[in-house]
Amino acid sequence: MQLLELEFDRDVEDIREQPFHLSLAVGNGGRARRHIPDFFAACRHGRDRLINVKPPGWHSKDKFRCLFEDVETLCAGKGWAYDTWSGSDRNRMLNLQWLAGYRRRDIVPATDVDLAVVAEVTQTAGTIEGVESESGAAGVQHPRPALMHLIWNQVVHVDLGRPLQPSS
Repeated sequence: MQLLELEFDRDVEDIREQPFHLSLAVGNGGRARRHIPDFFAACRHGRDRLINVKPPGWHSKDKFRCLFEDVETLCAGKGWAYDTWSGSDRNRMLNLQWLAGYRRRDIVPATDVDLAVVAEVTQTAGTIEGVESESGAAGVQHPRPALMHLIWNQVVHVDLGRPLQPSS
Protein backbone atom coordinates (compact mmCIF):
# COMPACT_ATOMS: atom_id res chain seq x y z
CA MET A 1 0.00 0.00 0.00
CA GLN A 2 2.88 2.36 0.64
CA LEU A 3 3.76 2.10 -3.02
CA LEU A 4 0.44 3.81 -3.83
CA GLU A 5 1.45 6.71 -1.59
CA LEU A 6 4.63 7.12 -3.64
CA GLU A 7 2.77 6.82 -6.95
CA PHE A 8 0.29 9.46 -5.79
CA ASP A 9 3.04 11.88 -4.74
CA ARG A 10 3.45 14.38 -7.63
CA ASP A 11 7.04 15.11 -6.61
CA VAL A 12 8.13 11.48 -7.05
CA GLU A 13 9.65 10.94 -10.46
CA ASP A 14 10.89 7.35 -10.15
CA ILE A 15 10.45 4.55 -7.62
CA ARG A 16 12.78 1.62 -7.08
CA GLU A 17 11.76 -1.32 -4.90
CA GLN A 18 14.53 -2.89 -2.79
CA PRO A 19 17.00 -0.73 -4.69
CA PHE A 20 20.31 -1.89 -3.20
CA HIS A 21 22.14 -3.56 -0.31
CA LEU A 22 23.62 -1.37 2.38
CA SER A 23 26.57 -2.59 4.40
CA LEU A 24 27.08 -0.62 7.57
CA ALA A 25 28.32 -0.81 11.12
CA VAL A 26 25.31 -0.57 13.39
CA GLY A 27 25.26 0.99 16.82
CA ASN A 28 28.06 1.72 19.26
CA GLY A 29 29.51 -1.79 18.95
CA GLY A 30 29.90 -1.30 15.23
CA ARG A 31 28.39 -4.68 14.40
CA ALA A 32 28.52 -5.20 10.63
CA ARG A 33 25.08 -5.48 9.15
CA ARG A 34 23.55 -5.70 5.70
CA HIS A 35 20.27 -4.00 5.04
CA ILE A 36 18.00 -3.76 2.00
CA PRO A 37 15.71 -0.72 2.16
CA ASP A 38 12.19 -1.10 0.80
CA PHE A 39 12.01 1.88 -1.58
CA PHE A 40 14.08 4.63 -3.11
CA ALA A 41 12.12 7.56 -4.51
CA ALA A 42 13.81 9.98 -6.90
CA CYS A 43 12.09 13.35 -6.55
CA ARG A 44 11.68 16.24 -8.99
CA HIS A 45 11.95 19.15 -6.61
CA GLY A 46 12.80 17.79 -3.21
CA ARG A 47 15.41 15.55 -1.70
CA ASP A 48 15.42 11.96 -2.93
CA ARG A 49 14.07 9.59 -0.28
CA LEU A 50 15.04 6.20 1.06
CA ILE A 51 12.11 4.46 2.74
CA ASN A 52 11.71 1.45 5.01
CA VAL A 53 8.27 -0.02 5.63
CA LYS A 54 7.99 -1.94 8.89
CA PRO A 55 5.16 -3.10 11.14
CA PRO A 56 4.07 -0.78 13.96
CA GLY A 57 6.27 -1.09 17.03
CA TRP A 58 9.46 -2.11 15.22
CA HIS A 59 10.82 1.42 15.42
CA SER A 60 11.10 1.19 19.19
CA LYS A 61 12.97 -2.16 19.25
CA ASP A 62 16.63 -1.52 20.02
CA LYS A 63 18.10 -3.53 17.15
CA PHE A 64 15.93 -1.78 14.58
CA ARG A 65 16.15 1.64 16.19
CA CYS A 66 19.96 1.53 15.93
CA LEU A 67 19.77 0.32 12.34
CA PHE A 68 17.30 3.04 11.36
CA GLU A 69 19.41 5.71 13.05
CA ASP A 70 22.52 4.56 11.18
CA VAL A 71 20.65 4.40 7.85
CA GLU A 72 19.35 7.92 8.50
CA THR A 73 22.91 9.14 9.11
CA LEU A 74 24.10 7.50 5.90
CA CYS A 75 21.22 9.11 3.96
CA ALA A 76 21.94 12.54 5.41
CA GLY A 77 25.53 12.22 4.19
CA LYS A 78 24.23 11.58 0.66
CA GLY A 79 21.70 14.42 0.80
CA TRP A 80 18.72 12.03 0.90
CA ALA A 81 15.72 12.16 3.19
CA TYR A 82 15.00 8.99 5.17
CA ASP A 83 11.56 7.78 6.19
CA THR A 84 10.23 4.76 8.01
CA TRP A 85 6.58 3.95 7.41
CA SER A 86 4.37 1.65 9.39
CA GLY A 87 0.96 2.18 7.94
CA SER A 88 -1.38 4.80 6.68
CA ASP A 89 -4.83 6.04 7.44
CA ARG A 90 -7.31 3.32 6.43
CA ASN A 91 -9.66 5.68 4.56
CA ARG A 92 -6.76 7.24 2.68
CA MET A 93 -5.48 3.82 1.60
CA LEU A 94 -8.94 2.69 0.45
CA ASN A 95 -9.38 5.93 -1.49
CA LEU A 96 -5.96 5.63 -3.14
CA GLN A 97 -6.70 2.02 -4.11
CA TRP A 98 -9.95 3.16 -5.72
CA LEU A 99 -8.46 6.19 -7.45
CA ALA A 100 -5.48 4.23 -8.77
CA GLY A 101 -7.88 2.54 -11.17
CA TYR A 102 -8.34 5.93 -12.86
CA ARG A 103 -4.70 7.04 -12.99
CA ARG A 104 -4.11 6.12 -16.63
CA ARG A 105 -5.62 8.58 -19.10
CA ASP A 106 -6.10 5.91 -21.78
CA ILE A 107 -8.68 3.99 -19.74
CA VAL A 108 -10.80 7.00 -18.76
CA PRO A 109 -13.75 7.30 -21.18
CA ALA A 110 -13.62 11.08 -21.41
CA THR A 111 -12.33 13.58 -23.94
CA ASP A 112 -10.03 16.42 -22.97
CA VAL A 113 -13.07 18.70 -23.23
CA ASP A 114 -14.98 16.42 -20.82
CA LEU A 115 -12.10 16.62 -18.34
CA ALA A 116 -12.03 20.41 -18.62
CA VAL A 117 -15.81 20.61 -18.06
CA VAL A 118 -15.63 18.34 -15.00
CA ALA A 119 -12.70 20.34 -13.59
CA GLU A 120 -14.66 23.57 -14.07
CA VAL A 121 -17.82 22.13 -12.50
CA THR A 122 -15.88 21.12 -9.36
CA GLN A 123 -15.41 24.82 -8.65
CA THR A 124 -19.13 25.24 -7.93
CA ALA A 125 -20.57 21.78 -7.24
CA GLY A 126 -20.05 20.84 -3.61
CA THR A 127 -20.19 17.05 -3.87
CA ILE A 128 -19.27 14.19 -6.18
CA GLU A 129 -22.97 13.74 -6.84
CA GLY A 130 -23.27 17.43 -7.72
CA VAL A 131 -20.28 17.24 -10.08
CA GLU A 132 -21.80 14.21 -11.81
CA SER A 133 -25.17 15.91 -12.17
CA GLU A 134 -23.85 19.25 -13.46
CA SER A 135 -21.28 17.59 -15.74
CA GLY A 136 -23.95 15.28 -17.15
CA ALA A 137 -26.19 18.27 -17.82
CA ALA A 138 -23.25 19.86 -19.68
CA GLY A 139 -23.01 16.82 -21.96
CA VAL A 140 -20.29 14.74 -20.25
CA GLN A 141 -21.33 11.11 -20.69
CA HIS A 142 -19.07 9.56 -18.02
CA PRO A 143 -18.40 12.20 -15.38
CA ARG A 144 -17.39 9.89 -12.51
CA PRO A 145 -14.33 8.31 -14.21
CA ALA A 146 -13.29 11.78 -15.39
CA LEU A 147 -13.62 13.16 -11.85
CA MET A 148 -11.69 10.24 -10.31
CA HIS A 149 -8.92 10.73 -12.89
CA LEU A 150 -8.72 14.43 -12.00
CA ILE A 151 -8.56 13.61 -8.29
CA TRP A 152 -5.76 11.04 -8.83
CA ASN A 153 -3.82 13.61 -10.85
CA GLN A 154 -4.48 16.23 -8.14
CA VAL A 155 -6.21 18.64 -10.49
CA VAL A 156 -9.18 18.35 -8.14
CA HIS A 157 -8.46 18.12 -4.40
CA VAL A 158 -10.50 16.21 -1.84
CA ASP A 159 -9.92 15.05 1.71
CA LEU A 160 -8.63 11.50 1.20
CA GLY A 161 -8.87 10.86 4.93
CA ARG A 162 -12.65 10.66 4.55
CA PRO A 163 -14.49 8.00 2.53
CA LEU A 164 -15.17 8.99 -1.08
CA GLN A 165 -18.90 8.76 -1.63
CA PRO A 166 -21.54 10.63 -3.65
CA SER A 167 -22.08 13.10 -0.81
CA SER A 168 -18.32 13.86 -0.51
